Amino acid sequence: MIDLNKNENQVLLGHMPSIIVRNLQGGILAFFILSCSLVCFLDYPTYTIIPSEMSNVNTQVIVYSECQGKIHSVYQSNGSFINIGDTLCIIEKDSLHYYVIAKNKGQLFMTNEMQENNYVDCKTSLCIIVDALSESPFSTLFVNEDMVTQMKVGMEINGEWELGQLKGQVVKIASFPNPQSGKYAVRIKWRILTANHYFPFYKKNIEVKLRLSSTKIWKVIFGQ
Repeated sequence: MIDLNKNENQVLLGHMPSIIVRNLQGGILAFFILSCSLVCFLDYPTYTIIPSEMSNVNTQVIVYSECQGKIHSVYQSNGSFINIGDTLCIIEKDSLHYYVIAKNKGQLFMTNEMQENNYVDCKTSLCIIVDALSESPFSTLFVNEDMVTQMKVGMEINGEWELGQLKGQVVKIASFPNPQSGKYAVRIKWRILTANHYFPFYKKNIEVKLRLSSTKIWKVIFGQ
């Protein structure tokens, strides 16, 4: 227990703290005031997660083998543009040749199965024909009126799919809602992916993360 009547204790109590101690006290006070200011004035973002789909083609048609056999000849190259009626390959079965003919026009992307001398089963996926391969994948969101009023062209958008995080922006917002659903179509263009954007993919599941509103930090802390 400290005896305040002793002379040495009274000297210590009357001695002014050193400049280091005073600066430290001032720093603590300034930090406290700054923290209170941040809590009172800064916004805490709130996000809305919307399930959607992402593609880098508008349409695609998968071409399947119609019989079992060996790939005798391949007439097209990967990435080539074809027309309706073009021969894609020939499947040989019991010395008979079965022609695989394109029923759509577009750009051709072959699977690993569509190689000469490969044996394929009936209904084996041979290739994909797409309208055109886009360098930047895209999605279309369908949002209600409350959401669309908080969105604008050029707005930054975050997303996530099976291969990781995505970043993009809004490029188009419908002026009128769909008469049946009452929702507005919002077109999103995603930034170029890695090597995956060189091969077509269609309607891959994706979660779009929209920052549509914000709340003061103090309300989040105190549960207001």
